[in-house]
Formats: sequence, C-alpha cells, structure tokens
Amino acid sequence: MISVHHACLNKALESPGNNARYYNVRGEAKFYLKDYDGALADFNKVIRYSYGDKSERAEAYFWRGMVEINMKQNDNGCLDFSKAGKMDFAKADELKELYCQ
Repeated sequence: MISVHHACLNKALESPGNNARYYNVRGEAKFYLKDYDGALADFNKVIRYSYGDKSERAEAYFWRGMVEINMKQNDNGCLDFSKAGKMDFAKADELKELYCQ
C-alpha cells in the first residue's frame, strides 16, 4: 500500500509549485520502507529550499531526526529534534527526551 502512495506522490511532485507537503509525506513513506537515504533527500529539500511554511519545515526537521536516530546518528537526530521543537512541533520534544539524554 505504501508503494502505491509513493508512486502517486512521485507523480504529484512533477507538477510545479510548492511541494513541501508531498516531499514530507513521500519522505515519511521512504522512512517506513527503510529507504533512509531517499527519506533524507526529501526532507532536506523541504529544509534547504524553504519549501512550505514553518510547520512544513518543522515536520521535515522532525522526520529527518527520526531517520538519523534510526541510522544511529543520534547527535544529528537530537539536533533536528531541537530545531523542530523550537518551531513548535511538540512531538519532537517528546522524542528528544526519549533519545537525547
């Protein structure tokens, strides 16, 4: 099921415009498929190119942190959780407490 959604997201990303939501959702799908490099690429696009509003960037930092934690890059993951938390993404603070002590 995730791979079907993944294909639809790929098609949506071909259209011009602000695609932050699609990159975040596709990045989440790649995370669950354990395609960590692909997930990082999608979240980095949202962060680097300032796609979307503050909430989209906060979500990208959160999910990038999740990827990094799963890749055993805890320092980077904790830094991204901090950035997401500063942008009022509350779930990031919860996971920071869990993984970053």
